[in-house]
Amino acid sequence: MGSLGAWTDGAEVALPGGLVVDGRVEQRAVFRRLTGQIERAFHEWLGSAGAVNPARAVSEVLGGVLDRIGAEPADASAAARLCVADRHYLLLRLSQLLAGDRVWVRATCARCGVPFDVGVSRSELPVKPAGVGFPFAHVRLRGLDVTARVPTGADQEAIAELAEDAALRALVARCLVSVSGRPACDAFVAGLTDDEIRTIEDELDTVAPDVGARLATACPECAAEHVVQLDPFPAEGGGTGLYEDVHVLALYYHWTEADILALPRARRRLYLELIDRSRGVFA
Repeated sequence: MGSLGAWTDGAEVALPGGLVVDGRVEQRAVFRRLTGQIERAFHEWLGSAGAVNPARAVSEVLGGVLDRIGAEPADASAAARLCVADRHYLLLRLSQLLAGDRVWVRATCARCGVPFDVGVSRSELPVKPAGVGFPFAHVRLRGLDVTARVPTGADQEAIAELAEDAALRALVARCLVSVSGRPACDAFVAGLTDDEIRTIEDELDTVAPDVGARLATACPECAAEHVVQLDPFPAEGGGTGLYEDVHVLALYYHWTEADILALPRARRRLYLELIDRSRGVFA
């Protein structure tokens, strides 16, 4: 079990799972230099929680921010083929840069009713790497050898509009690779019991990577123990600073929005610092 660790703009990161390319698992992902266009896409995704297919929006965001995975150029299609935990991990990396490392979670004690804040660093969130055999898991059902693969973003996109029960069975159907060496037929999937589906899920969990989002803590008033769920991404309104940057640069340099958003983030900040200096404002 590792942790997220620090990250800088344009860096290479090691995915906890990896992308299967020509039978090998590529774990190296390289981000593009961050621009305003990428920031805007990310914050638009944050505001699309109620969208019909948020998983597709994640693919678009990651396709825009990634330069390559291994030696392969990255795009939305490659991002969709990543497992769910890898996508979560990459979004955390992006939010870490855009909104800072520290996250504050508001909780209310179930014992004494006192609200309190819990602080955690994104870089310290636990990361479970993929298990042996990733992305495949093997399970014995009804005397048959069943092979399944870990779900991907494309799977999430495909089931996004289905009801919960139907979505789970459709997900299992998509992730079943073979039954005793042969493709899984519709009749086999339809005949799976709830217990058999849970067995497949449990085996997939053993090989799938994971990024922790739960934190054990205690109430500062009564010391009651709690487990809080972290929302490690910036708040929905976190993109307002970007548009303030655009406003200032357009006002002083008369650049278009498209020109400003195309700037690397570091260069945009440099121009803003120069404007502040010219106005006698110093950090």
